Amino acid sequence: MGNKTKAYIKSEVAKLKKLKAKYGSKMTVAKLKTKEGFENLTDEVAQEIIEQLEEYATIVLKQLSRLKILKPIDDDE
Repeated sequence: MGNKTKAYIKSEVAKLKKLKAKYGSKMTVAKLKTKEGFENLTDEVAQEIIEQLEEYATIVLKQLSRLKILKPIDDDE
């Protein structure tokens, strides 16, 4: 692996760490219920919404990866 690739990976990991620090952990029912418009949801409905959002995000990322819009980390280009 070239130095350029290692530097790229390190910079991407640093970006991910910044995002994680900024946005924190996964969405929880309690966090969702603090957002405007979601205050009066039951716990069951809030959990369903979170699961649907996670499924949607997974689908989007898989499609972006399939279309090669997102570069794999091990790509040397």
